[in-house]
Amino acid sequence: MEELPGQLGGEQGGAAWSGTLDAVLLLAAPDQPRLVEMMPSTIRAMGLKTPPPDRWLTSPVACWFGCTPDRIAQLRALIAPHRVVGVVTSHGLLYGSHWLAGPMLLSCKDACCQAYKDTALHLRMSPAIYTMADRFARGALGGQPFLAAHVRPFPDGCVRLWSRPGMLQDMDRVKRICGNWYLAERLAPSMKHLMRKYGVSRLFIMAHPKVRANVLLLFSQMGIKPVFMDFEDVAPSEGAATSAAPTANMSISLLGLVEVALCTRARAFVGTKESSMTATVIHERISQNASRDESHDSYCFFRRPAYNARPIPIKDWYRKMNYSLSGPEEWRQKQIRAGIVSWTPETVRLRIRERVGMQQKHTLPAEGDADHPADVE
Repeated sequence: MEELPGQLGGEQGGAAWSGTLDAVLLLAAPDQPRLVEMMPSTIRAMGLKTPPPDRWLTSPVACWFGCTPDRIAQLRALIAPHRVVGVVTSHGLLYGSHWLAGPMLLSCKDACCQAYKDTALHLRMSPAIYTMADRFARGALGGQPFLAAHVRPFPDGCVRLWSRPGMLQDMDRVKRICGNWYLAERLAPSMKHLMRKYGVSRLFIMAHPKVRANVLLLFSQMGIKPVFMDFEDVAPSEGAATSAAPTANMSISLLGLVEVALCTRARAFVGTKESSMTATVIHERISQNASRDESHDSYCFFRRPAYNARPIPIKDWYRKMNYSLSGPEEWRQKQIRAGIVSWTPETVRLRIRERVGMQQKHTLPAEGDADHPADVE
């Protein structure tokens, strides 16, 4: 962020960019008003300035509108007059791209999907991130083969519940609050099953520091001692050049990146379907060709009874869920009930401008007020 003003400044030594976005392009579903309402304060928290409501643009390309050549041409024309455009999205371009392998194991039916697949396979994390992950593997995991899992209670209220002592004694509450309540019951048995299958005795768990005490308790009941990564494990090496001490947000972000890299190195990986961080790991495993197995030795915890004590390979998850990139029937019916499928981009644009205008007028925090983000992945 500190480099942007200079990089976006005027040509031939012109003034640095002021930090005001010329426009904001929205790829947020119109049935997600909360996301739209919180965007002005989120943009301000990044040190940027928002454009007026009439420059909050609705993308004509979206998973609920389609991704046809004429819509792509409309999108190009829409953003062409603007130099610096912020993009706000909540999985709006391609349905399900934030789950597991997204479209990577499926056949594409439109240009957005194919562009996603063609591009995603070439994305790589920095070699410096893998260097830190490999250093941790040699030390904490003894340089031996290991399994990895990502434990992400969902939604954020469930993270808070998992953060409390005694959570496991109140499974009725877990089932009321947590969308993936079965995680508490199936986590340890599933990993023990895979450890036997792969003949591996070492286990790495990627989880938010707040929930680790309960995760550790679950595994201790089965005689398994998993390994976690902490902030000090991703500290720069001695002699490495650093311009400033990392902030708390930067530290936890760096920790997450190194954890993702380590999970990519694992002999097998089990993720949480609801988490985009799990999807990042699986995409990275596919792009790194971590395995020739059709599921890339990647699994997820699954709610169906047959998977009480074992995870499901992601390829099988797609088959059993009859997954479609156009969205499941339940999702399509929700759009129909909300009237969204009959809306045009102009209809959505008017609704979003109304919400953004109200947010900017009535609910923006004063300068310097801190936001209170939800628990991170």
